[in-house]
Amino acid sequence: MANKNSKETQHQSNAEEGRVTTRYDRKLQRREEEALRQKKRKMAVMGTGIVIVAICIVAVAFLIYAKVGESISYIKIDDKSISRSEFNYYYNMAVNEGAATYSSYGLDTTKPLDQQQYILDNSITWKDHFEQMATEQIVRVKAMLKDAEKNNFKGDVEEEYKRNVQTIADMAKTNKVSEKEYYEKTYGDAKEDIEEYVKENILASQWYEEVSDKQDITDEAIEEYYNENKMDYDRVSYYISTVTAEGVTVGSSSDAEIETAMALARTKAEAQLNSIESSGELIENAGKSGKTVLVEWLFADERKKDDTAVLDDTGSALCYAVKFCKRERNEEPSADFYAVMTNDEKADENKILEEWKSGEKTEESFIKLVDKYTQNTSVKDGFFEGTVADDVANVPGLSDWLFDKDRKEGDTVAMTSDDGGKFVIYYKGENEPGYKLQIRASLLNTAMQDYIKKLTDPIKVADPNGVLKYLSQAGGQ
Repeated sequence: MANKNSKETQHQSNAEEGRVTTRYDRKLQRREEEALRQKKRKMAVMGTGIVIVAICIVAVAFLIYAKVGESISYIKIDDKSISRSEFNYYYNMAVNEGAATYSSYGLDTTKPLDQQQYILDNSITWKDHFEQMATEQIVRVKAMLKDAEKNNFKGDVEEEYKRNVQTIADMAKTNKVSEKEYYEKTYGDAKEDIEEYVKENILASQWYEEVSDKQDITDEAIEEYYNENKMDYDRVSYYISTVTAEGVTVGSSSDAEIETAMALARTKAEAQLNSIESSGELIENAGKSGKTVLVEWLFADERKKDDTAVLDDTGSALCYAVKFCKRERNEEPSADFYAVMTNDEKADENKILEEWKSGEKTEESFIKLVDKYTQNTSVKDGFFEGTVADDVANVPGLSDWLFDKDRKEGDTVAMTSDDGGKFVIYYKGENEPGYKLQIRASLLNTAMQDYIKKLTDPIKVADPNGVLKYLSQAGGQ
């Protein structure tokens, strides 16, 4: 009998087939899922840029540069002029991010962006949208810089800038172009022309992290949030047998035909209830997905062990015979570890591990190997914090190794991912259960959004040349 979430997802997907899902629905769902994943570190050999929370430091892709039209001159932030060069820097970062995020939503960066309608607002183009993203990012950066200065925060910009420059050099090498060409095609300017903006971005990012680290998300706040949102963090186990209403098609068959077919399917489903533990399918640790008749029944507050039901899903022409087993909080474990990551064909993960073993065999010496062999990673020192099983699914066997009950600090292993990436892992220790990490991240995200809003609300954006269409539509600021 199967017992994995993929089966549960399949049932719920079937249950939703009767409803048309719009692109806007998918966009909203992606945003919600991204908010939950925001603090989770995915295991991957990074070939893209460095992102620190809300502040992008380097471009995320090569040859996606889209030059802002020559009509763009200046905007003003609280009466301070923003040069075309600075605006272009942020604009091109927005385009780069958008190319990675929105390609499946119709964005084509090989075509003029001002000739493509923005997916969530047909009154503006993708160019207008990215101009808005750029403007809002400039506002955030300037606001945080002002707050950092007010709090006498200096940061360590030069060291971070050096790493940034090295990252871009590595990316240029990977793409087999000169650094000069990479800068020009990615940013539209030479390295020295954007240095000031990059350093401002770094300082703003560091201050953001400083403020974020000082947020006090207590266990009491987490428990209170959990109690108010249990459905998002609980898991259920149940037996299910799905019966299809035969001979009808939702959308083309008449209501009477569907009703007759559903009655026959319901009779078959009722007959399966008595033997469902042997004839049905066991689904374990299934989370809430969507808002279907099955989900609502399973997660109802009054649901108790051994409850049974036959559920009609007329919109999908399905009947479910279902028996409830249990509902419990998702206590999925998480772990902290360091990782050397490389996709260099000449590298040998086992030899890298032997290099560490032949040395001091300490955490510090492992970090040195990270610096030596890992390129283009967004994770400082290769340290992955609060990682759950799903985060390392692309590295076969790593989840079992990380969450082995006998695992202890200092254990190491060499592995290869499905796509050929090579990994050397140093186990640091167990972290909080996955649900606590997710809630902590959600509460922290809310706190930081409030912080940013408080800083940016008083800031006025002026467009004296009338070049920002999104501003004119909103009535200006």
